[in-house]
Amino acid sequence: MLDFLLENFRVVLLSSVVVTVIVSRIHRTVGSALGLVMIGGLGVLGTLIYARDGSVGLGSTPVSQPVFYGICIILAVFNLTALRISLARQHLLHPSQRASNTPNPDL
Repeated sequence: MLDFLLENFRVVLLSSVVVTVIVSRIHRTVGSALGLVMIGGLGVLGTLIYARDGSVGLGSTPVSQPVFYGICIILAVFNLTALRISLARQHLLHPSQRASNTPNPDL
């Protein structure tokens, strides 16, 4: 199974992005959480590909390992921020934990 995932990384990447976007349109909180899981999984797969002397590419352009990890970190931060904002809008976080750009109704 792992070999299949590694050999078909682009298909796995595209499929996971499509599923995450669809879920995010239905429910933002679940979509953001799924996005974090997706980025983590793709980061692990990318690490395994690099460990086997392979390369990850965006389109036909190969991406170096540091650039790949940088993209993963940026996407993870984006999804984590979206998750925090979504939870704050649902009033599931304490007001002191809300994202700074979310209005605090308690003030």
